[in-house]
Amino acid sequence: MKICTKCKIDKEDKEFQTYWHSTQKKFRIRKECTLCHNTQHNERRRLKRLESKLIQVSQPDLSTDKNYQQCRTCEEYKLKTEYYRYNNLGKKSYLDCRICINKKEVERSRIDRLKELKENGGSYQHKVNPGEWIDDYQKEATYNILKAIGWKLNEENGIWWKDGIKTSKGVFINIKSKKQISFDKALELRNNGKTYKQIGKELSLSETTIIKWLSNEKY
Repeated sequence: MKICTKCKIDKEDKEFQTYWHSTQKKFRIRKECTLCHNTQHNERRRLKRLESKLIQVSQPDLSTDKNYQQCRTCEEYKLKTEYYRYNNLGKKSYLDCRICINKKEVERSRIDRLKELKENGGSYQHKVNPGEWIDDYQKEATYNILKAIGWKLNEENGIWWKDGIKTSKGVFINIKSKKQISFDKALELRNNGKTYKQIGKELSLSETTIIKWLSNEKY
């Protein structure tokens, strides 16, 4: 026997509902009897339906109010001051309210921006460090250009390489220093009959340096 906490009547256990307690992981017996539990549950549902009807009744019919207009998108009735005007006299309103128009403009701008990035190969801005991208379109466009001119990507270390220029490990091949280039140019000018002074003036170097280089035939 058990006393119901609602009606305070001593009743048999079969007149009480059981439920699964998720925390204690076992079945428990309710403190109120089945009759009181169902009565309370039905009363809650009745009050909820009544509250819903009262809310609906309390809302005025704005469809006949000349100061209000129904938005085509959100379908809510709003004051006409919440709509943009589109003629010179300001008497006609857009079919969408300001909030919905602004949302559409934001979405349209986002779509146009993505279209522009896709058509122009990504953003015009660039990261300082190589291998970093503003967006995926920029990365894809760069990859396509490098592949088109014969470069290959080493997937293991992320290095672009090309036969005769750079190895797959990132080492450049036959890259001359600025000093080596100047020496080769000086040697070429000397073979063409230029004087040491003329060569030095053209390369912005002293005549002594040119004589030293070409006398040893190395820099």
